Amino acid sequence: MIRMGSTFVVALALLNLGTTTWMLGDLERARELLRDGLAAARDIGQVDLFIAGFAALGVAYSHQDPARAVRLLGRADSLREETAFRNDDEFERRVRDEAEAELR
Repeated sequence: MIRMGSTFVVALALLNLGTTTWMLGDLERARELLRDGLAAARDIGQVDLFIAGFAALGVAYSHQDPARAVRLLGRADSLREETAFRNDDEFERRVRDEAEAELR
């Protein structure tokens, strides 16, 4: 049985693996990992991971499905505003900013 603390670690690991896999160029596998990480974050109500997951998934779709990428990034922005979540991760901000610039 997975306890809440374990699910948090699983969610975080899946999101990190998804991001790393995206950086290595395997977009399909990256999206699977990111979706699984989002599901785990949702199951325990971990909003900060949910926001990060939507943003990472949006970036992973930015080249092949720009409309979906914009929707996912918009969801992350909406949740960030509604929850007053601050993203202090410089790497994540930079990657997201680059993807958003490409989508414009």
